[in-house]
Amino acid sequence: MLATPFSQISDNLSEAGLLTGEQFDELRSQIFPKCRDWNILLPELVFRKWLTPYQAYILSKGKGRDLKLGSYVLKEPLGEGGMGRIFRAEHAKLRTPAALKILRKSQAKNPVAMSRFLREIRALASLRHPHIVHALDADVAGGRIFCVMEYVPGFDLGQLVRQQGVLSWDMAARYAFQIAIALQYVSAAGLIHRDIKPSNIQVTQDGQNVKLLDLGLARFERWDLNDDDGGVTQMGMMIGTPNYISPEQIRDSRSADIRSDLYSLGCTLYYTLTGRPPFESGDVVTALQKQLSEDAIPAEKLRPDLPAPLGAVIRVLMQKKPRDRYQHPGELVEALRPFVTPSGDTLSDAASTTCSGLPVYHPDAVAHSRTDEIPLKALRLVNHRSPEVMSRREQVYHLLGKLHWLIAFLIAGLAMVLVIRAL
Repeated sequence: MLATPFSQISDNLSEAGLLTGEQFDELRSQIFPKCRDWNILLPELVFRKWLTPYQAYILSKGKGRDLKLGSYVLKEPLGEGGMGRIFRAEHAKLRTPAALKILRKSQAKNPVAMSRFLREIRALASLRHPHIVHALDADVAGGRIFCVMEYVPGFDLGQLVRQQGVLSWDMAARYAFQIAIALQYVSAAGLIHRDIKPSNIQVTQDGQNVKLLDLGLARFERWDLNDDDGGVTQMGMMIGTPNYISPEQIRDSRSADIRSDLYSLGCTLYYTLTGRPPFESGDVVTALQKQLSEDAIPAEKLRPDLPAPLGAVIRVLMQKKPRDRYQHPGELVEALRPFVTPSGDTLSDAASTTCSGLPVYHPDAVAHSRTDEIPLKALRLVNHRSPEVMSRREQVYHLLGKLHWLIAFLIAGLAMVLVIRAL
């Protein structure tokens, strides 16, 4: 057995602030004298639930300091997204739970990513609603930028469907109803989410309520009106998730409004009822093409028990043209109200306890659901394959280009006829 000096163990644990004073005293007086091998001691501390497996792994690498970030101690990773990693954490002194979203080091040097991350914090901090989460704190420590959000155990809507199967139509309607109420509040704040999808909707532990997550792609219409979105979203850039994105977002994210969120909510409701996205495809280009030009199979054909009026609500939500959808979340709230029990718009007692001060946060922990900006190459392919992606002006230019060649062909033919007659 390879003995490890207690001073080395003490330094590693102290750097991260992992143990309470009582635990540290017990480690020194009772545990360490019986087990001086660091590689055996760590599993013992995990067994006692003093450390998480992730913490033990980091400590075994001699990187205890990486577990401390500002006033918070990292417990375990929860997920990874396009902008960074999500950790379950704990306040070092108060021992209160939290969720930390840490910006990638590579992106911390990127002014665009920094702008978007800071905008997310601003968006979260400005909202107070039982069906929306928001930030508790934000800080910079050790060259890492992070946002702190309240955390309670839970699971996202995508995980729920994958683990338990499709939802009953009344529960799916209940969840959509609550998100519509949240979007009504979001819209009144001048905010667009722009990435509504199952993994961005948290189901509370009691399973009765949902909360809207991850406003990292949101845009304040009123705040950004004068600076053109702060330069963060460039013309022609598409932001969103292919299986749930609205057609207008594919063309240009800056043209999206609250009706785009309603479209994505329609796709999400479709998924919870059928277990599949309305336009599922193996590649990004095909998925985008289907969003632009195809109608989804009616949900009631895949779910015979689905009330026809609820299927009609989904079809209205997923109309290709924004003007053909519900024009405001309030209209959707009223459309869904007949399918929801009277308590469907309120938090249950169990869920209310998580909202006594601030709404809770549960991050996107599903790698395949992560949101990224779609590569420009994919957008060019879609543009090439579908004239629908073009703006009206571009379509006119496209048509004039075709007419130009037609006229040139006719002139050439006429000239040839005249030459032949002259001979």
